[in-house]
Amino acid sequence: SRLCLGITIEAEGTEHLESYEGGYILSPNHQSSLDTMCIARIWPHRAIILMKKSLMYVPFFGWAAYLSGHEFITRKSGASNEVRDHMNIINERIKKERLRVCVFPEGTRNKAFDGKMLPFKKGGFHMAQQCQSPVVHVVIYITPSVYD
Repeated sequence: SRLCLGITIEAEGTEHLESYEGGYILSPNHQSSLDTMCIARIWPHRAIILMKKSLMYVPFFGWAAYLSGHEFITRKSGASNEVRDHMNIINERIKKERLRVCVFPEGTRNKAFDGKMLPFKKGGFHMAQQCQSPVVHVVIYITPSVYD
């Protein structure tokens, strides 16, 4: 376990992330902005996060994500061709570069903290199917006491 900002982060099974040589889809649940610290704890080599384009304009976070090579996707309606073309480029990178792509399947943070997950979006699963890449599910559990 590691300590960050007074929060202990424990991770199990991380040895499996690097032992797989190919690309894959990393699929964590999304509870809060603290999830990025948890994901950083297990971050594999050759990995990027697929995130909504509006996050690119968040000072410091968005700039750092952009400069680190993460991918930003448009989520506005009517942009399906643009999204499909962008996803095809990422799919090719998964195959050629053995890229690992982190996609939060809920699509947004679940702010309810009720232990339930939001319905999954299809994008990450379509990517995995098109690339014939495995989906690695990640469970992030942040105890309510962290927010007290």
